[in-house]
Amino acid sequence: MKNDISVIGDVLIIASNGKQTSHLLDDISFINVDKHACKIYFGVLKFLKVNYCLDDLERILPQISFYRPHASFLFNFRILLDAVMENSLIIYFTHEIKISESKSSECRARYKEYLDWVAANKK
Repeated sequence: MKNDISVIGDVLIIASNGKQTSHLLDDISFINVDKHACKIYFGVLKFLKVNYCLDDLERILPQISFYRPHASFLFNFRILLDAVMENSLIIYFTHEIKISESKSSECRARYKEYLDWVAANKK
């Protein structure tokens, strides 16, 4: 059964089996494909498995904050503040997120846009 997922403001809302959970977008670290579903990671170890494809999640989440470096990962640029980025690899604690060679420069440009956006929107 597919979850009902939406974004309202800075909150991701997931409804499934009559229950609804809310999560701040900033709390999402990354999302990866897990068979016919996706795991949404909050931090390093906590995740929520949803019956949604990555294409749909990519369309729902704000492009300024989230980036898809290849077919099976979508990550929040916020994690780069706590990660190591080496050439085409992001190391986030125990997780490795590979960036395809063709998207490496695009990823760096988008990250700069994200940092500029964060600086412009600081409260």
